[in-house]
Amino acid sequence: MHLRASSSQDDEQLYELELQAQRYRFAQIHRDTRTHIFYQRWHTPYLTGHDIEREQSHEDQAQQAIAPLNGIVTALHCQAGDIVEKDQPLLVIEAMKMEYTVQAPYSGTVSTVLYAVGDQVAHGDLLVELTE
Repeated sequence: MHLRASSSQDDEQLYELELQAQRYRFAQIHRDTRTHIFYQRWHTPYLTGHDIEREQSHEDQAQQAIAPLNGIVTALHCQAGDIVEKDQPLLVIEAMKMEYTVQAPYSGTVSTVLYAVGDQVAHGDLLVELTE
């Protein structure tokens, strides 16, 4: 048995397996929080240990006011001490002339606003700390 692997992109691995004089080619691709195996017309998604960690990380981020992209804060709709409802606008980020409104992931009290209007934020930055 011989296995040869090559990578064409960061999230894609191509494999060639030789087993009993037969050659099999398949691809392993990582998309979102899943890993997919493609062989001829057959496809199956599965979770690896790394995928499970990424999926949990996405779930954790969904419970926080996190910057969804790089940009500049153009408006604040809350301040420390405010009581907010789920999906209430907290602030606005502008990137490439498009605006994105960051909403409260759950009802609670704003404990800290970590950025001011005009501040640059990076994807994944915690923007507003909330307490339930």
